[in-house]
Amino acid sequence: MQASSPSPQATPGIFAQVRERFAAGDEVFLLTVVETFGSSPRPPGACLALCRSGTGRLQSAGSVSGGCIEAELLQYLAAHTGQSGRPLPDYAVETIYYGDSATLDPASLNQHFDLDTFAPPEGAILPCGGRMRLLIEYFGQGQAAAHRAHFDAIAQRLLERKSLVRTVDTGSQAYSLMPDDGHLHHAAANHRFSFHLRPSWRLLLIGANDVSRRLVPIGLDLGFEVTVCEPRDWFYQLAVDSAEWQQLPEGTLLQTLPDDLVDSRFSDRWSAIMALGHDPRIDDMALLAALASEAFFVGAMGSAKTSAKRRERLSSLGLSVSQIEKLNAPIGVDIGSKTPAEIAIASAATLIAARSRALTTTPASH
Repeated sequence: MQASSPSPQATPGIFAQVRERFAAGDEVFLLTVVETFGSSPRPPGACLALCRSGTGRLQSAGSVSGGCIEAELLQYLAAHTGQSGRPLPDYAVETIYYGDSATLDPASLNQHFDLDTFAPPEGAILPCGGRMRLLIEYFGQGQAAAHRAHFDAIAQRLLERKSLVRTVDTGSQAYSLMPDDGHLHHAAANHRFSFHLRPSWRLLLIGANDVSRRLVPIGLDLGFEVTVCEPRDWFYQLAVDSAEWQQLPEGTLLQTLPDDLVDSRFSDRWSAIMALGHDPRIDDMALLAALASEAFFVGAMGSAKTSAKRRERLSSLGLSVSQIEKLNAPIGVDIGSKTPAEIAIASAATLIAARSRALTTTPASH
């Protein structure tokens, strides 16, 4: 069987919750997909965290299978924390294979996982028919200071919008962090497993209209932090007073100049910008800043004729040919979209494809 190509799926939100709950005194299990074989529901790097407080309260975040094995894993892990099972080690790490059966991994020299009380009688089978290799880390409070420092370092680095590499060694039973060396793939060799951790994805939508309103929930579902920028007083007030816009998360809509926002928050390689305002006075301001930035995706709404004129304007304003070539305009996959909902779906599809390409491209600089 061939291992599938790794695709980084680090989720800053999971590490933020682990950091918060561990600081509050919880015990923590962290599970990470390190390899997949054949069909699998989640790619390498997908994480699942289970946190248990001293009172027995459980919280979980993330997923390693999309739901088909989480129940078994969480039930097993919950039974092996606190006073309901054996004491949680101060720190321990091991790997298992899960698919047509559940087997302990020879790379794990110190076994804590108990297959006799985990695997269902009919065997551990993935509905998709594939197989995955899971890394399981146990964080007890006996090494609280070291664990807190580790999670604090991850949180601080990601808060600074910088990426890093986390390495776990099942032989030495240790973890470590190092700066991102530019290699975006995960690595699994012998007892060592390395994961590329990156900041959260961000999506900036220029213009408060029916298309951007529909793109907000889609972007959130895709794992982006979504912001809508509307500098025009009349359009901003219409949106603020709209019941539909009021249903979106608080803080989504901002009234500010788009180029300033691009420069301050959406200029790195984990950011995407869509100019949807249908107004060159605001769209072009955003595009000038966005196309000169490291943003992995820059798109603009409009017809082919409008897009051609936009490229001429951007050229006259000083952007280079290579910078203008980054512009996706007319935005979106050509599905014959006409309605705001269809345009939003087509735009989101292009965004997904651009993010997939960004994950497999090594940046020239960091």
